Amino acid sequence: MRLLKETAKRMIELCDGNMQGMASTLNLLAYYNDISGGALKHELEMLNGMMASKLCEAKNDVKGLDLECRFDEEQVRKSGISVTPRIVLAVMDHMLREGSRQNCTCNDYAIAMYAVLTKYEYYKGSREDFVNMMNRYFAMNVSYGALKKWLARNSVDFNDWNKGTGKTCNRQDLARDFKELIDKVRTYKSKNF
Repeated sequence: MRLLKETAKRMIELCDGNMQGMASTLNLLAYYNDISGGALKHELEMLNGMMASKLCEAKNDVKGLDLECRFDEEQVRKSGISVTPRIVLAVMDHMLREGSRQNCTCNDYAIAMYAVLTKYEYYKGSREDFVNMMNRYFAMNVSYGALKKWLARNSVDFNDWNKGTGKTCNRQDLARDFKELIDKVRTYKSKNF
């Protein structure tokens, strides 16, 4: 019986939060629990708890993906964002309102967002138009000079920025978060609408 319990515990550890692994392990444990007269009841309860927790996490992740664009059609059209503009503007608005990273300035957000939008061809307008749009749409005080200077030194590709500490780290992390959130929201919207 001890060997069976140790094996069950090891199987649960191997799942490492993977739903498919947990579901398969649950089936095996249920089978061995039945033929051993309920000896794995505790392990089954533990695995059920892990699965419920994982499902709850997934449900909470989806909640944050149902973003709505607060801008009207005219504003969306004039934003300069050419690919899925309603989604991109909703993500920008969400990140800026939530202040997803502490110690980040308006310029940090603008540089990170501009880098993502131009690298992945969501935005094809000028830098100056982008700065004006950020200032108008999001009531920010973005400096065109700061954007221009940063991109001249570091390139538009945020993956090439030398990750270190301070501004580079903040801006690179913001860019990655922004890109990831756009992708998640686009995927969510395409599956649900």
